[in-house]
Amino acid sequence: MIALEELQDYITSLLAGTGINLVHLAIAKKDRLLNYQLVIYRSQGTGIDDCTRVHRMVVAALTEKFGHDNFYMEVTSPGIDWTFKSRADYSIFAGRGVLVTMADGTASGGVLVAADTAQLRLMTAEGELLIPFSQINGCKLDVSREGR
Repeated sequence: MIALEELQDYITSLLAGTGINLVHLAIAKKDRLLNYQLVIYRSQGTGIDDCTRVHRMVVAALTEKFGHDNFYMEVTSPGIDWTFKSRADYSIFAGRGVLVTMADGTASGGVLVAADTAQLRLMTAEGELLIPFSQINGCKLDVSREGR
C-alpha cells in the first residue's frame, strides 16, 4: 500500500490548477478493499459538482497508477464546522470565520487573516490578534464569525 504522505502529495499535484485544495485524506482497509476518504475545499464554495469532478479525476488516476480499482472513494467538503486537522488548514481557510480554543481553555473567534509557521492572525470585533500556535489547543470553522 502506498504511504499516506506520498498519496497526499500525488492527489495534491492532480488538483494543482483546479482551485481545489485537498484538506484531509484518510485511508482505511476493510477486508481486501481500501477506502479513501478525501475532504476538499474551494474558496468560492465547495459543491457536489466539485466533489464529483475530484472523484472522477482521482479514481481514474489511481486506477491507472495502481493498475486496479480495488478501492472505494468518498469525496466530501469540510462542512461549516470543520475541526482543523493540520497546520495547512490555517492557510487553506484564510478569510473564513473560526473559533480558536486556547491551551488555557479560553476561546477567541473571528476571521482568520493569515498564518505562518509560528502564529496566526485573527481579526476579532476588538481588533487583530496574533496567536502563537504553541498557545492553541484547537480550531474550527465558525461561519457565524464571518461578515462581522
